[in-house]
Amino acid sequence: MNQLRQLLASLSVKQRITIVIAAILAGSGIMLFSHWKRENDFRPLYTGLTSEDASTVVQRLRESGTEFRLSPAGDSVLVPSAKLPETRLEMAAAGLPKSGRIGFELFDKTSFGTTEFVEQINYKRALEGELERSVMCLSEVSPAGKGQCHGAPAP
Repeated sequence: MNQLRQLLASLSVKQRITIVIAAILAGSGIMLFSHWKRENDFRPLYTGLTSEDASTVVQRLRESGTEFRLSPAGDSVLVPSAKLPETRLEMAAAGLPKSGRIGFELFDKTSFGTTEFVEQINYKRALEGELERSVMCLSEVSPAGKGQCHGAPAP
């Protein structure tokens, strides 16, 4: 510690100011880099949401204290990649989003008169819905126009 004091005492005022400015610039650079890194770590929770679904999802995220970003168009919600699976499960437990293709929430209401054939069809529909949701959350996939395909595989 004495050596540091002696070194600082031997420096001119201009040298001290230069060291302080360099330290401030280095600290600012580290803070900017960490902020930039944190902002780039957001991944889509849902894309192509209706305004009603987006507002419900955002409200739920605010209630849970989860950090999120909303796209400028308001149809995509992004969350930190580390919290993506947990948040997606929380939203699914809350039955969100309401619109779009239905997934496993198809089985939330049971009816006692269904046949095994109907159950198999519903299971396939639920799997297709869950798969569609997962694929649409990939950043490399752009959503198809509404009204296309109607359950048939995309070309």
